[in-house]
Amino acid sequence: MDATVRLFPMHQLPPDFGRTLDDPPDPPASPKPAATLVLLRNRGDGMEALLLKRSRRMGFIPGAYVFPGGGVDRKDGLPDLLPHLSGLSPDAARTRLGVEEGEAAAGAADAGAADAGPATAPPPLAFFVAALRETFEETGILLGVPPEGFRTIPAGGGSLEGEARARLLDGRSSFRHLLEELAVKLDAASLRFIGHWVTPEPEPRRYDTRFFAVEVPSDCRAEPYRGEVEEALWLTPAEALQRNRSGLLPLVFPTLRTLEELEPFKDAAQALAHFEGRPFPPLLPRLIRKPTGIEITVDEPA
Repeated sequence: MDATVRLFPMHQLPPDFGRTLDDPPDPPASPKPAATLVLLRNRGDGMEALLLKRSRRMGFIPGAYVFPGGGVDRKDGLPDLLPHLSGLSPDAARTRLGVEEGEAAAGAADAGAADAGPATAPPPLAFFVAALRETFEETGILLGVPPEGFRTIPAGGGSLEGEARARLLDGRSSFRHLLEELAVKLDAASLRFIGHWVTPEPEPRRYDTRFFAVEVPSDCRAEPYRGEVEEALWLTPAEALQRNRSGLLPLVFPTLRTLEELEPFKDAAQALAHFEGRPFPPLLPRLIRKPTGIEITVDEPA
């Protein structure tokens, strides 16, 4: 197994990142299942990814630029969502994530969580649903089966779709009810599994996150949910990495590493093909405070 060691100056990291390094929780918090979706769109001179600036009021990495995503909800794995998914069965989801039948999906048991196990792990399909649901909640981008199903929906009054999103955001409606109301089937088959990251142990809030990616139309736009998102930016990976180096775009390591892996590609289809069929074991960064920043070490398969 190879180790990647990188030193990050504090100006490249979110505000107060690593503040618990000197007094970490003991025992470490158990990682909660989560999913992230990298939205890729082609433009004339390259490929862009959508990055969201997390509100400074958020309890987890406030002020960081991240891809859309969040925690897996219990309802994300319920069978009644299956009729609303296009092209992805429970068996296909398990195969895509590389999970054996009967195996714990979360992978947290291999990442320092003492109480994780099969009883707490959602079914693999729930990660795909969570990625689609969280993306819709945070950006208004509903990845239904094209052409009619794909759309961007602002939150709030003025339309049936906007009011449906508002009810979802404030808990008055479920994702399944929204899909029924809008008569949408989710384009679940289009999501490509591209990574698996676990939050470092010193963090009081930890997540076991599956990363997905998908291509969206070149004119796709975001209507961010201002309760959680301060800004939404479409940037090429090279632009995002340059802004990070200059201190204008604070990133956490999994986001940065994903952007670095996407940087060589100028076309979304080529980028997605790069990840096709690859295994992605869980990666757990280790953090050490240094005089000039924070050193991050990740053990990776050879």
